Amino acid sequence: MKEATVRVKADEEQVSLGTLIDDEGFILTKASELKRNLSCEVGGETFPATVIGIHPETDLALLKIQTDSDALNPIVWSTESGIDLGKWVVSPKANPDDHAAIGVISTGNLRQIKPSRPFIGIEMKDAKAGIRITKVVNKSPADYSGLLVGDVIYQLDDQPIKNRIELFKALGQYDADDRVTIKVMRFEKEVDIRLTLAEADKLAPSSQRSNQQNSMGSRLSRRRKDFPNAIQHDSMLQSDTCGGPLLDLSGNAVGINIARAGRVASYALPVEVVLPIVKELKTGKLAPAVVNKAKIEVVEMDLKKLKERLATLPEKQSVLNIRVNSEIARKQELKASITELENLLTDRKKRLADIEGRSGGIRKELNSIRKKLRSDRKSVTRLEEQLERLKTGSSR
Repeated sequence: MKEATVRVKADEEQVSLGTLIDDEGFILTKASELKRNLSCEVGGETFPATVIGIHPETDLALLKIQTDSDALNPIVWSTESGIDLGKWVVSPKANPDDHAAIGVISTGNLRQIKPSRPFIGIEMKDAKAGIRITKVVNKSPADYSGLLVGDVIYQLDDQPIKNRIELFKALGQYDADDRVTIKVMRFEKEVDIRLTLAEADKLAPSSQRSNQQNSMGSRLSRRRKDFPNAIQHDSMLQSDTCGGPLLDLSGNAVGINIARAGRVASYALPVEVVLPIVKELKTGKLAPAVVNKAKIEVVEMDLKKLKERLATLPEKQSVLNIRVNSEIARKQELKASITELENLLTDRKKRLADIEGRSGGIRKELNSIRKKLRSDRKSVTRLEEQLERLKTGSSR
């Protein structure tokens, strides 16, 4: 087992195990764990590795190393059934010096592992013209793509969305990692949002508790769903030990470990599934550039649009900076004008108070004069009457 087990590394960090399947340097491993700058450690030596092909349905990848070594010892495939319930199985660990993981077959038949539901990352309610987003889940596709609370989703790709039921039906036609366009109404303006769907079983808040329980004691695989036929066993694996062989007690491989799915559940692809795929992978017709051609074109198109948008952003930023600086200057000018007006108003209020104070004194003096005037007029009237009486002799 140790001689046929390969440590697959990306940038010198182990990402999975691999299984040496022949003396030509072909190695099977888990596709979804692969990254850049691949190398394989075989028998204590490290060799650069090339991806010959990938098989998305099973998550298998075929690597090739170039070596003149005659000491390669490939795996020996079992010719017996590997799915007998309770059968003992053996799996290699990440470190070649560690003891192997021992387990038993948990189910007596091959299992179809259903795919996880595609996940956007929103909470919502029905609206008049679609569905309104009421919450965006942190670190979800919705969060990363820029969907906002209050956006009204009315279309998914070319499918109109009038309510939540229609959205769920539309999402059921997609898989995780598919790129989609979501049309939303935002402040009475139509906006297109591009995002990559995630797996609900990984990110949905309702799945967090079960994920924490399942991951106790081990790291779960990035892809742990959607396998057409798999053996389930209870060996304690880690995500970086998938891709290695699953053996019987005679040392023959009954399958390839493909996923760590839960606290007591690991999946392996049986020999009868693996061998036909190996032949197909060796043809080179399943090279990543071929298999992912459509997705690559979509991503390249999105990338081109983003780069074009980024190219115009510095100019827009410059224009906006000028406008912002202009507004700041205008704001400062208005603040100065307000201060001047406030000072003027204070001065006017003071002058008004002075005038009101002086006018109060004038009014008092005027009232006094008016009283004297009335008194003097009365006195004049009495004197004139007295004078008239004296002239006529009617007064003594």
